[in-house]
Amino acid sequence: MSYPDIIVSGAGTSAFNGTYYDTGNLSNGRPIYEDGANHQIKSLTRVWVIVQLSPPGNAYRSATDDVPDTPDLVAAWFVDRFPGTAPAPTVTAASSSQNLTLTCAAGSYSLTGTNADLTVKRNYILACEAGSYVLTGTNADLTSSRTLICEPASGGAYPDIIVSGAGTSDANGTYAYVTLWFGKPLYTSGDNSIWWDDNKWAIINAFESGNRYESTEDVATPDLVATWTVGVDGTLPVPTVTADAATTYVLTGSDVTLTYTQGAQSYTLTCEPGSYSLTGTEITFGNSKAYSLTCEAGAYTLTGSSVSFAIQHNYTFACEAGSYSLTGTDANLVLLRNYILACETGSYTLTGTNTALTSARTMACNAGSYTLTGTNADFYRALVMACETGSYALTGTNAGLTSHRIFALGMGSYVLVGTSVGLFILSPTPACRTATIEFENRTFAIPHENRTLEVTCH
Repeated sequence: MSYPDIIVSGAGTSAFNGTYYDTGNLSNGRPIYEDGANHQIKSLTRVWVIVQLSPPGNAYRSATDDVPDTPDLVAAWFVDRFPGTAPAPTVTAASSSQNLTLTCAAGSYSLTGTNADLTVKRNYILACEAGSYVLTGTNADLTSSRTLICEPASGGAYPDIIVSGAGTSDANGTYAYVTLWFGKPLYTSGDNSIWWDDNKWAIINAFESGNRYESTEDVATPDLVATWTVGVDGTLPVPTVTADAATTYVLTGSDVTLTYTQGAQSYTLTCEPGSYSLTGTEITFGNSKAYSLTCEAGAYTLTGSSVSFAIQHNYTFACEAGSYSLTGTDANLVLLRNYILACETGSYTLTGTNTALTSARTMACNAGSYTLTGTNADFYRALVMACETGSYALTGTNAGLTSHRIFALGMGSYVLVGTSVGLFILSPTPACRTATIEFENRTFAIPHENRTLEVTCH
């Protein structure tokens, strides 16, 4: 028997609105309808329901015992539970004939209503005879989706859940994994479900408004719950909830993309029952070679950008056994080297900026005549100048001149030159004179002649 399509409209949860088609299957002797978008209308023992298939939930229902032959004959619809929301829908039957012809007499007509897109979807097979072909048009991505089903556990990554010992015996049984709900697995067994209801685990029946059993323990799967409590629609004792001991599979490792390259071999990865892990670290394939540049005799030009070659040394500070304290301010460790400039015979010019060389040295000079050259220099010596009876005048700027010396002069005529000091000693010169230099510990003879003693002060 063929049943007309069912139109659902005005539901508070708009996803349930639309056209439902007869599937050809029966539930309690009445037709089952589906919209092809995860929703279904079917008859249970005492009610009609509009349900969401995955995750399962009865959104809307008829009054108890209001179960006519088709859902469009239900007297009134009500909101049952999530995901159904108010208002309840209107359920009507569509025309029994789906192909209609609009016959218009001669006249003028206006198109009213909203735009509608008519889409015809067909699957074609392209049969090509022997010959040469060119692929034209834009690129298209062909995607193949497959589902991995692991036996014997029906839930794949999640084992079945076994509920036993419940006071409400209808809650007992094996529950299979369906999908994730609020980030945790949802299981069903007939009209019963186990799910994480945002803040607690619940064992429920689709036709009851309350939970049969529940727990607020935030664990990954219901078999890990330590304590169950009785809900409004359950009875003592509380059940025992365990995971099926049958072989299960766990997907481990990170995502991996399998790529097929045209012309390459096709392989099938066959895995026996068990647990597998993707191991190893990421690896980059590179080709590293060391090259030597061999140049023939000739002239070459260096091109490219500048590069600096740095030589770095590591030094170790070795300390003998003892106690050490770091004192002073922060210091940078600098490597200092002493170099000797070896110059061959030739002429050299000093270039570069001025540099100051400082050395605390003593210059020993033999008897002779010396000339001071270069820039002005301050020369300080602790000397005492002993002067005989006479008249002296101190000129120039203030100067302290001290020399610990004794000048032994014989009879003769002397003139002190340099800056004006007014030192005159006039007397006959003896025939044979000697001069003694006290701190140099030597004596020499002064030839028989008039002498001039020059004293220059700097």
